[in-house]
Amino acid sequence: MQILIFSKNRAQQLNLLLKSLYKNAPQFPDISVIHTWSSEQFKLGYDKLIKIYPDVKFVVENGFRNTTLQEIEKSTELICPMVDDDIFYRPTSIVIEEIKECLNNIQNSVLSFRLGTNITVGDNFTNEPVIQPVFTQIRNENRNL
Repeated sequence: MQILIFSKNRAQQLNLLLKSLYKNAPQFPDISVIHTWSSEQFKLGYDKLIKIYPDVKFVVENGFRNTTLQEIEKSTELICPMVDDDIFYRPTSIVIEEIKECLNNIQNSVLSFRLGTNITVGDNFTNEPVIQPVFTQIRNENRNL
């Protein structure tokens, strides 16, 4: 599974996310970051992260849509999009193979760790409930992910 992170002008937040992934979700080794900056000062932050995280693939954004589509087309695995202010605040026992199995028969799918089982409303304007993903049932029945 590829973690695809989007970041603009927020190297410090990205650093926290990457630290949290290495500490609390080491089972996700394939990490790419599409990043851009608006000034040389912001660029220096990303330059430091590139040295700190040599295993992470850093891609300079050259048009958001085109760069994102290029990265998606290169991937042969499930893609999990994230943004630079996400973090894994505790260890996770999510098993990649279980996720792939759950999504095996779904042609187009996106995996997101942003919604927990504590979230019940998906649209604050209509109070429409969140549709719980299939793997939630597996998590609740088989293990505490």
